[in-house]
Amino acid sequence: MTCCKYLPCWFCLTVLLIGTFVLATDAQPQGAQHTQQSSAQPQQGPIGGTVTVRLESDSPKAQQSSPAETLKSISELAGALAWPIVFVVLLLTQRRGLTQLLSSLVDIIGKSKRLKLGELIDVEVDRSAKQAEQTSAPEREVPPREREAAVRVDKLVGGAELPVVRQRMLEFAGEYEATRSNLKPGPERTRAMNAVVAKMRTLAIAARPFLAEFAQSQSSPGTRLAAIAILQLAPTLEYVPWLVSRMADEQPFVFYQASLALLATVRAFGSRSEAELRPALEQSLQIVNSFKGGSPDRDTVETIKQALAEL
Repeated sequence: MTCCKYLPCWFCLTVLLIGTFVLATDAQPQGAQHTQQSSAQPQQGPIGGTVTVRLESDSPKAQQSSPAETLKSISELAGALAWPIVFVVLLLTQRRGLTQLLSSLVDIIGKSKRLKLGELIDVEVDRSAKQAEQTSAPEREVPPREREAAVRVDKLVGGAELPVVRQRMLEFAGEYEATRSNLKPGPERTRAMNAVVAKMRTLAIAARPFLAEFAQSQSSPGTRLAAIAILQLAPTLEYVPWLVSRMADEQPFVFYQASLALLATVRAFGSRSEAELRPALEQSLQIVNSFKGGSPDRDTVETIKQALAEL
């Protein structure tokens, strides 16, 4: 028989009795203090003088404790032993319930940690996006603030959070495609798309495991843009030909981002890979200069030339 979810009623009754006993004995008034009493009374002497007689009485309790003090000592001992006894009884009788309770606490702590991590990622992403929107002219390299944000997020993300990172990157890809479709060409749309790329860069280092998946996407230019954002923060020589092909297959905004990734690759690998990088950069420049959708994108041309100069 139980009186609550976890504890048997006899156990609750025992704890209640112990607590009541402790409270009752603590409230007992202490025994009356017995002190020696003395008095001095004047008496008439036999020849008319005065004789002072001092009468003293001693307490009969001088050498022994009162029952109240004994009871108080017992109650203090019971109070000191009560909670250790409760703890031992809980361990012996409620092991299964305590195990379930501990598992629930661990689960709650884990969920709280994941929630906190998601909130931190959101803060970093939103900050990067707002800063990008406030920048009017395109930056010829990844801003240091976005690189630092990407490093901070990468330190926070563990293997369990990788699916969340992938999902966020795909959401940003969809946001880029919606922005391009819904806004007219102009500075406003460019700023909005720069904000989306800033979000991608914030998660770029943590999203490296998904580079191949994003780069191979055939139907989503936004997902391919996510792969370019990853290569801007984590360049690799293996993807240099793929970046060059972006100049011919994508829109100017995307192949400008690809030129930034090529510049990052040059800075990462330098002259030791010049034999591979120089032909790729020259080919990229040729493709951009022969763009048939309008005049060559000046920012892309200047970025490729800067990469050639640094090489």
